[in-house]
Amino acid sequence: MLLESNHINILLSFVRSISKSNDPDQLLSHNKRSSLLLNFLLKQIRDHTESDQKLLIDQRLENTIIALAYLAVELNDRCKIRQDIITVLLDFYQRIPTAKYYELASYNYKYALPPAEVFSFCLHTALTELASTSEDAKTRDNIMFIIADVIRKFVESIRKAANNHAKERYQSIYRYEVPFLFGALRSIGRISVNDQSLISQLFPISFNSSTQSIYIEQKESTNNSLNNVKNSTITFRPIISKVLSRSILSSTNDNIPQLLYSNTNNSIHNGDQHDYSSKFRSLSSVESSDLGTSKDDLPMDSLFFSVSGSSYHHRRKSSSLSNLTSRRFRICVTVPIIEHIHETFQLVDNRVVRFLDKAAIVEYDSVHRQNSYKSYSKRYFPYTYFGDVLILCIIKFFRDNLELLSKSTERLLSMTKATYLFVQQLITIKLLDLDNDEYRKDPHRYRTRVDANAAALELLCLSCDDESEAEKLCTKCAEKFSQETISIKLLAAQMPLLITSLEILSRLADKYQSLATYSIRVLCDFLTEPSPLLFKLYRHTSQKLDEEEQNSFITDDIKSSKEYRAFQIFEKLRDSAIEGICKSLFIRLNSDPKCVEALLTQLSARLASGPINDNSDWMFNIVLLDAAPLKRRTSVRQDIDKEKYGNLLQTSLVSHNTILTLGHMAIALKDVQHTQQSILARFQQRLGDPPSPLDILIINQIGCMLISSLPQATYEEIIRLFTEIIINSTFPINDSTNESTTTGRHPVKYKQASNAVINALANVAANIQGTVELMNLLTSILELFVQLGLRAKDASEKSTKNALKVSNTAGSLGVLIPVIAVVMQRITVISDPSERVFRLFQRFWFYCVLYGFADAEGGLWPTEWHDCVRLIATKSPTLVSQSVSYVPLKAAMPLKPEQITKEDNTGLKSKLNAIFSTYLNAKAFIDRFGFEQSAYTLSVYYLETYRVRYSLVPSAFQCIFSYLEDPGLWTLMTAVGRKCFDIYVNEMKNFPKSPERNKNLEVQCQFFMVKRTHVRNEVREEAKYYLHSLLSQNAFPNLFCNSVIIETLMNIIDILSYSLNEDNLHKVIAHHRVPNTNYTVQFVDTHEKRLELFNAFVDFGRMFTEQALMISQTLVKSCIQQYMFKLEQGKRNSDAVRQHKGLHVMWEYLSTYSKTVDVNGASNGNKLYYRTDFADYMISLSERNAAVGFVEGLDRNDYRTALKQVKNDMENAIHDRLSSLD
Repeated sequence: MLLESNHINILLSFVRSISKSNDPDQLLSHNKRSSLLLNFLLKQIRDHTESDQKLLIDQRLENTIIALAYLAVELNDRCKIRQDIITVLLDFYQRIPTAKYYELASYNYKYALPPAEVFSFCLHTALTELASTSEDAKTRDNIMFIIADVIRKFVESIRKAANNHAKERYQSIYRYEVPFLFGALRSIGRISVNDQSLISQLFPISFNSSTQSIYIEQKESTNNSLNNVKNSTITFRPIISKVLSRSILSSTNDNIPQLLYSNTNNSIHNGDQHDYSSKFRSLSSVESSDLGTSKDDLPMDSLFFSVSGSSYHHRRKSSSLSNLTSRRFRICVTVPIIEHIHETFQLVDNRVVRFLDKAAIVEYDSVHRQNSYKSYSKRYFPYTYFGDVLILCIIKFFRDNLELLSKSTERLLSMTKATYLFVQQLITIKLLDLDNDEYRKDPHRYRTRVDANAAALELLCLSCDDESEAEKLCTKCAEKFSQETISIKLLAAQMPLLITSLEILSRLADKYQSLATYSIRVLCDFLTEPSPLLFKLYRHTSQKLDEEEQNSFITDDIKSSKEYRAFQIFEKLRDSAIEGICKSLFIRLNSDPKCVEALLTQLSARLASGPINDNSDWMFNIVLLDAAPLKRRTSVRQDIDKEKYGNLLQTSLVSHNTILTLGHMAIALKDVQHTQQSILARFQQRLGDPPSPLDILIINQIGCMLISSLPQATYEEIIRLFTEIIINSTFPINDSTNESTTTGRHPVKYKQASNAVINALANVAANIQGTVELMNLLTSILELFVQLGLRAKDASEKSTKNALKVSNTAGSLGVLIPVIAVVMQRITVISDPSERVFRLFQRFWFYCVLYGFADAEGGLWPTEWHDCVRLIATKSPTLVSQSVSYVPLKAAMPLKPEQITKEDNTGLKSKLNAIFSTYLNAKAFIDRFGFEQSAYTLSVYYLETYRVRYSLVPSAFQCIFSYLEDPGLWTLMTAVGRKCFDIYVNEMKNFPKSPERNKNLEVQCQFFMVKRTHVRNEVREEAKYYLHSLLSQNAFPNLFCNSVIIETLMNIIDILSYSLNEDNLHKVIAHHRVPNTNYTVQFVDTHEKRLELFNAFVDFGRMFTEQALMISQTLVKSCIQQYMFKLEQGKRNSDAVRQHKGLHVMWEYLSTYSKTVDVNGASNGNKLYYRTDFADYMISLSERNAAVGFVEGLDRNDYRTALKQVKNDMENAIHDRLSSLD
């Protein structure tokens, strides 16, 4: 069979290895094995081609052809091998019309289309790309004319059989000729939109690693809890509609994994991949049965090898033809070739179509009556008809290739006219008629004809060259929207045709700008009149909701369920119409600059018109499918008569469509002056007047506006609106005061909008682009958090019941925590905040402590909020900053002294005593703390412990030194630091052994060494404690023999010795960078203190070296040796080693701690002590230096001779050693 897995994979691996070479010709000339294999493959094809017997195409020959074609496409046009392959392929190709094709595929054939069609599709894809990558125009035309001639031979053969009623040809036609023709028409002339070839996309490199590093597996399991903190807890409903995500916000789709489109098929995201390859379907059936799955999401082999009539057009359609980015592929189908093929298909008339259908029916029945094929033959003999599929493929061939060609030549204009007449002829002989009764008899055939009609509409749009014809086509498209008697199933089947009709309106407006006004009117009426089709789909979904409300069966994933296919179709039609309106408006702007404002006025009138029921929740239930999770509520539909229900539902549909249209216009037309401001004003006017689920929909559209780039004034206006909604809905003003908000509306009108605003902000946080924009949004959300905190404290003081106090006030802050976490997840650690951001984070952590968000053991709030607080801690700035002006703690607190109660301070102190109960001196300090000191210490504790526990970067623990180095914050900061250090050590112990862990420990040890030289004695003592604890037997004693740490030790000693130079005491720089690190050593002021610091560090170095030598003397000496060579590398006659004080001290350590051997004196009998290890070390160092000098002095020939001698000596030594062991 085609692409038999083992055979084709071996061939493709072979040809890929050649194609990736910089010079394939040279590679084959040197690599005899590859050359022999390639020549064998070419000879195999030549033998089949040059044989006098009839060409027999078997499965292995198919695989060889495809592999060689793949190689030729990937090779450069100048390669000699490519020309040889093209010659062989074309010789083979010209014999295909008379060839005999193998009858049956093997049992494990996995595709739904016939093998001949799949082979033809791959072969013609490759031949087209060979022509399009050829630099020679004659070669391109030669390949394409050969293809056109072969196609003509197939068509003439089929026509001759039809004229002669040749029943004996049925089998060949059914199994080989017609499927081969289908595959050719679906692929000829198509080129890739980028530099990756289509043939390589059909056969991508698939690498499945059978083994995996043990430490990687351990790391994945160890970090599982961390991943849960960062990802799984942040879930919000997406607000970006499909049409926005596809056309406007496609560049901003780096959102967090949780913000998936809820109307997307969940099984795809859950890893449950559907087997699309094993089922034969039409393209429209893919559209209608897998509405949640975009065709672009399907694997290419699943689509093109299993879906009848599929072509590359839909993948090119997402990238406009004017934006083709490929410089590698040229358009290869010229007007003469299209004319040649057009003449060929003039031979296909009604009689040929009927003959093919007869052959398909007879052969299909014949194959399925044979017992040996019953179980699996249907998979590769799927066709029960041919005529409609042939018409579909012919139309798509002309459509795709005419779309690629330029419209500049007269000859092309005549060709487009000819194709226009060809389609009209098909309509005249009723080959494109849609008989709705046919759907009940054969749904698959009906869908194929729908596909053909949709492709014919696109072809008519391309080929019509007269404005009057274009106007007729617009009218014809508009008529399709007025069907009133069509059923939901037929609507689903006709969906590709309806969507194409909507798209044609805007495309014709682009072609003939005078039609833009007509297109806008038709599309606007389709949404707001509304169209009977839309209303039928809308009403059907609403009735489904009513039924399930009564059964209490409303679920969160209801929108993606098969029962709600009507709403999915409704979405697609609505989104296509909205997109068409925006495109037509762009076109109309050239001649009528005020067309946008005119349409806005019209839509605003639609939004404001119509009766509104007081109890509108149930009526707008369907709106929630686009706006928010559905809620269980009692349906009251039975209390309203049918006519009134229909009127209310129609009002709901009009409002629904109008809001989405305005939202899309605000983004698509954002460059049109005042459009966004005007739409925002209309949204504000409608928001909460009266309250309804439409408010949620409006909030979603305003959120989408925030995601797009907005003027600063509009951005601030939206943030103010969102702030007002949240604050006034959370802390409503008493009705008796008759007060109102700044916009003059009563806060009760925002009752449905508060949660929608939170959800919209989360979507904005996940999708907005730009570092500055993210920081601005973070600042706005933190300011809102702080405002809510102040109001919550005021409200809690007025509450008499403690339970209500906590739940009703602090909960309003908690809902913002996941939103802040979404922003923090997308930014880097905030290391140098502005004063505004710094103060906001101070207050954020203050409220987290005050209301218990940081305390996961309290059990008061959802675990998701606590997880988000931990995530925020990993990116938060420290709560002390050198770049921010100092403000006393009491002044920095957001609460006034009168707002702080004795109970508040007592509660915080009790928490501190519980946390630091193991520190004997802590209680005395805590008892003297005021409220601001208690709150600040707890804030630092939670922030830094969470940072260390849930951040894997080495700098996480180092943040604690920001507090230790501040003279005013020493109280209890040492206890916080030691708590953090214990957490760090435990996390590193639990972390699997890996290069990442070793690097983390190295960096931490270097940092502690540097901090041991700090100008403040208290900081030095803390760093000494951390360093000794890290190197202890209970932690990581292996660090004693780490070369990086030993080098850092020597470098710091060298830097400290430099500071002792009396001559340069006042000239040395205050800060000196430690080599190969990001840290600096700051010198103290006086010589006495510098000497004291130097001696203390030298003593530490002596202890360090002693411990390291006890673990591994050889390793330590090797590290020192290596460092010496690193200092002298590339430097001749360098004094770097001689002047490096760190090396001198290390040599002293080695001579002191090496082993001693006693030997009797020769004359007086006294014992002489000498240090054998240090002597051996110096001898080996001298020998190594001599060897390096000897090698550097060799010329190339002497070097090779010496290398060979060393190799022989090593081999002899190993052999002797093994012999001695034996």
